[in-house]
Amino acid sequence: MKLTKYFFVLLLSVFAMNTSSAFVVATPATIVEVKPVDKKESIFKQLTAEEMFTMPRADIEEKIGRKLKFKERLGLKIIQKAAKKAEKRMKKKGIKKGQQNENLFGILSISLGGAGLLSALFSGYGALSLGIAGLALGIVGLKRDEPKRILSILGIVFGGLVILFALLVLIVLAALLI
Repeated sequence: MKLTKYFFVLLLSVFAMNTSSAFVVATPATIVEVKPVDKKESIFKQLTAEEMFTMPRADIEEKIGRKLKFKERLGLKIIQKAAKKAEKRMKKKGIKKGQQNENLFGILSISLGGAGLLSALFSGYGALSLGIAGLALGIVGLKRDEPKRILSILGIVFGGLVILFALLVLIVLAALLI
């Protein structure tokens, strides 16, 4: 849910910025405010993410001292709609605002383990490090007693397969060189 919100902030930043400038930094723990510097700068440098999600367009225009461009209006409407949908989903699932995902280590474990497995099968670059990270995060997820343990278990399996595949490749290469 929060990832969707941050994805849209990033997406809007790309569409609305005139030049390649700094993004508004929004993490689950903090939202960094960027002070207004110039009236012609993008609204994403002048507003926090929370303000973009909640303030109506007229208040935003008043705060930045100019009317929004078409791209900015469109992007603002999209991000506010996505934020409302995400908030409704969070209320429906009983998740409070600011509450962290309880399956974080399991999700990271299966993601990194799966990415390592795909990397090992197709290219090999970075596969071992992704596999080790997936395995370690899966173990941490199991020790934390996360609700969906299957994610951590699959992350451990994928990470273990990557490590076994890497060891197999090393053994075959060592046998060929001897």
